Amino acid sequence: MGRTLDGSCRDYLLVIIAAGAVIVPERQIRVTGLFMHDILRTAMAQIYESDNSTTRDLQALQAYLRALEVRGWSGLKRKTEIACSFMQPGYTMLFQSGAFSSPPKQGLSGGPDQGAQELDTVWKSRAMRESLKHLAIRAFIHDSQVSIAYFQTPTISYAELNMAVPYPPSLLFAEGSKECRQDFLRCYSGSRRLLLTEVLADVTVLETCSGEADLQLCCFAAIHALANQCMSRQRDLYHDLMIIRLYCERHVAHHYISFLLEYIMMALHTPMAYIQRFARKEDESEVRRVAPIGSEWRQSSAARVAIWHAGQVLISAREFPPTTLQYLDAVATYHGALVL
Repeated sequence: MGRTLDGSCRDYLLVIIAAGAVIVPERQIRVTGLFMHDILRTAMAQIYESDNSTTRDLQALQAYLRALEVRGWSGLKRKTEIACSFMQPGYTMLFQSGAFSSPPKQGLSGGPDQGAQELDTVWKSRAMRESLKHLAIRAFIHDSQVSIAYFQTPTISYAELNMAVPYPPSLLFAEGSKECRQDFLRCYSGSRRLLLTEVLADVTVLETCSGEADLQLCCFAAIHALANQCMSRQRDLYHDLMIIRLYCERHVAHHYISFLLEYIMMALHTPMAYIQRFARKEDESEVRRVAPIGSEWRQSSAARVAIWHAGQVLISAREFPPTTLQYLDAVATYHGALVL
């Protein structure tokens, strides 16, 4: 694109390289990736301190949140605790930038006789807005996964997702402004776009905008929104998850969606925190304290449902390509093995 690499862009490229390094099945390369993230943590803090406008810079936000993801799932206690404690500033920057409240209706800008430079400006601006929306949804999903894995209250409520449903991925991956415009025209109906909160309330409304939205990302967001409510509305949530499961089997068949659904339904019927303590995550006195809870649960009908879903989790985990079973996926597989 003919631009020089500013600080935020360099950090974003470094985050991408480091994120790739930590999933390589070679210890020295993984350690190098984690070391790069330690450097980034200091560098990004200096960028925000030196120039407050970077809190609205898309690449700076992407670098910050991606680095938190990698450190949060590193498996190292100190790095995980630091990453979790620094999640709130990133979410605050997203909220203040308007990422969670994009307008539901975005009309066409300009006519077909636009000049090349003007067309590039218009569609780069649209791509930036759509990328910011994707980043906000990814942040919500990461926050939900952290709350599931570490048994803590989520920071972002699903009610905050007051943005229009994301466009199909082809719009972001278009090779140029003309191709982007053509893709947009194919999925632009002129009517008001659905809000993501409407999809979370009833995923079947996506049938009204087939071809106009990123169905896979919408389904991921819906599953994580329901996961955040597992402790309060088990029966209703299980019914809603089954509806999403049937919908995904018909329209969005993907092994990761199946894996995630099975894990959430397993967790819905399992006192996972107590089972982890019983597996000697805590000291012996804690194990003796939670043993009766585990024994009582083992005799319940919920345990039988959980065991069935745990088996499905492990079956789905086998479909992951090498080195891709990571982050919450690895924790979910571990939890499934504990339940069995």
